[in-house]
Order: sequence, then C-alpha cells, then structure tokens
Amino acid sequence: MSVATKTIKIDLWRALLEPIKVVQREAAGRTLSFQITDGGPAYDLTGKVVTFYATKPDGTTIFNAVTVVDNATGKINYTMTSQTSVAPGALVCTLIITAASEETRTQPFTVTIVASPDYTSAVESADEFTALTALAGEIADHEARLDAITATAEELNFTAGVTSAIQTQINGIIESGSNANGFWVKYADGTMIQRNVIANTEIGAQSELDVYCAFPLSFYAAPSFIAGGMPSLNWAGFFCSGAGNSSTPLSSGQAHFFNGPTTQNIVRLTWLAIGRWKA
Repeated sequence: MSVATKTIKIDLWRALLEPIKVVQREAAGRTLSFQITDGGPAYDLTGKVVTFYATKPDGTTIFNAVTVVDNATGKINYTMTSQTSVAPGALVCTLIITAASEETRTQPFTVTIVASPDYTSAVESADEFTALTALAGEIADHEARLDAITATAEELNFTAGVTSAIQTQINGIIESGSNANGFWVKYADGTMIQRNVIANTEIGAQSELDVYCAFPLSFYAAPSFIAGGMPSLNWAGFFCSGAGNSSTPLSSGQAHFFNGPTTQNIVRLTWLAIGRWKA
C-alpha cells in the first residue's frame, strides 16, 4: 500500500525548523521518514530504542514506537496515527532514544495539524424526496427486524439470561464519550466501562508510589478497577503491587507501584474500571 512519505533530517544538536504539515482526521496515511544525525554524521541506532512522543493541542501526551529502517545511518519511520492528527493545531513532538540507562532526545519540533471537516455524517447528494423515501424505507426495515427479534424471544420462552442478552443487543450502547480523564461507554442495562492511559508518571529510585486515576464520569456504586504500567528505562525491581478502589471509589481508582534502582517514568499506566451508571 502506498503511503505519502516526507523525508526529514533531524540533528541531535540543532532545532528542526523545517515546516511539517499533515491533515486532521487522517490515519496511517502519512509517514515521517527521519534521518537522525549527530552534529552532521549519521547517528548509529544499533542497540537503541526510538519512541515518538507528542503533546496534542488539547494538552494530552501520546507516544508510539517507530520503525528503525537502518541502524547504521540513523533512519527511522513514524506513521501518523488517528490520535496524532485528531485535533487541529500544533503537535509538539520529540524523538526519545533509549539504551539501558542512557536517554537521548531531539529538540522538540512542531508538526502542524491542518484542520479538516468531519465528513462522517455526510450523505450523498440526492433529490430530497428520493432521500426521504429511502430513509423511511430503512427505518421501516429496522423496525421490522426489531419486532421479529422480540417476537422470537417471547415465542421460544428464552431464559431470563438469554432474553437479557438479546435485549442488550437490541438496546446496545446508549452513550459513549471522552474527556481529559479518559473514555467511557454506557450500556442500556446499567453497565458502564471506563478506561484511560496515563503517560510519564515519575517514580523515584527504590521507592513506592500511589497513583490516583480520576474517572471521566462518576459510577453509581464502587466499580471493579484494575491497572498496570511499564517503566521507561529499567524493569529491575519495577512492578505494580495492586490496584483497587481509592478513598473516593465512585470517582477514582488507585494503583500502587514499586520501583528498583533507577529513577524513571511509568510511561504507560493503563487502567480499566467496570461498574454501573445506574441502579
């Protein structure tokens, strides 16, 4: 598959001034092909890991692994994801290169996300009467299917569990969304699932850390909560000893981490909460 590719030379000792522009709402359609240099000569990436970090216009920080094309010449590829181009404005980016206890960073550079309209709800241009007739037919078809499913469930006298499962399929998701604290999905049966990924939470060497994870919405009752994370530099002595309800269980969860001999970041603290939004 052909992907639009821009070749960029970026030096570890200089600011990148070359303008980089991509279009909002694109996904996996553009690749930034970097050659990393060290004051001029190519920077050897042998034995190193390169990660693309970016702060979006709304302040959210994201990161993705990059593809190393050639270690000796310092060539890497980063394909823009839907999250990197979701919001228009300035995307402030950094390439972080790690190896054992070493970390090298490029100077921050800007990728401009050019605004593009959301066409997901667009309809094909057509005669209004024809479009209205087609829509009425689709509504009638959906209503007929719903009546058929309901009648079949009653006729076969399904058990309460199966009937509930069918009703969930009929009703499905009634609301979903996100805010600065994460994402949520509400179901008609009262179930609510929430999740988020928190990047770059610092934890000191030979220390413990409680991380409080605020929910995007409050639960009706205390939910089930799980969490985990990965270190930015060193796995030695690093682990999540447990996760559960905080002192405010309806609005946040709590994860407890231990760290080994290296001060570092918890770069991908991921949590999941499952509970109810109504009785």
